Amino acid sequence: MILKVSEAWASKIIDCTLTGILNGCHARCCKGYTFYPSKSNIVDNKPVGVCALLCNNGCVLRNVDKPIKCLLYPFVISKSNGLCIHGRAILSICKECYNKGSKSILETQQHNLSLIFGEEIVFQMIHTVIVKKRDFTFRTTPGFDMALRQEQELEDKNIVPIPRTRYWNLETKENMLL
Repeated sequence: MILKVSEAWASKIIDCTLTGILNGCHARCCKGYTFYPSKSNIVDNKPVGVCALLCNNGCVLRNVDKPIKCLLYPFVISKSNGLCIHGRAILSICKECYNKGSKSILETQQHNLSLIFGEEIVFQMIHTVIVKKRDFTFRTTPGFDMALRQEQELEDKNIVPIPRTRYWNLETKENMLL
C-alpha cells in the first residue's frame, strides 16, 4: 500500500511519552470499549473495556510483539491510506496530552514507527515532515500489509491479538507465514 503522512497531522504536539501517559491520558487508548485490543477483552460474554494485555506496569507485550495498531496509536490509517491522528485522540483519549511537550507526535512516536516501517523510512519521514514541512509518501512492505490484514481479522472477531513476532519477520519487515 502507499501511505501518505500528513504534515498537518504528524507535526501536532502530543506528549505521547511515558511522562505524558502517567501525568495526562493514563493510557486511555488501552482502556475502553471502542479501541482494539481493549474491546477484545470479553469476560462472561461481556466486554470489560480494559485491554487483556494491560497490567499495572503497562502492556505485557514487548514492543516487538505489540499489534501494529497499538504501536501506531494515536496515528491511524485512514480509508484513503493516510497516516493521520485518530480524531478521538485529540478530542478525548489524549486531550490532556494535546499541545503538551516539546516534540511533535511524529518525533515522540519515532521508536514505535521504526519498529514497523524501519529506521531509514522514519528518518526520511521526520526530515520531510518536520524539517521540510511537507507531506511524506512511501510504499509499505508486503509483510506490513499482510500483518495489518491479519490484525484486522482478529479485530473484526474481537480476538485478543497474538504477538506480532509469530507472523512477521522484524528484521526484514516481511510476513513469515506461507
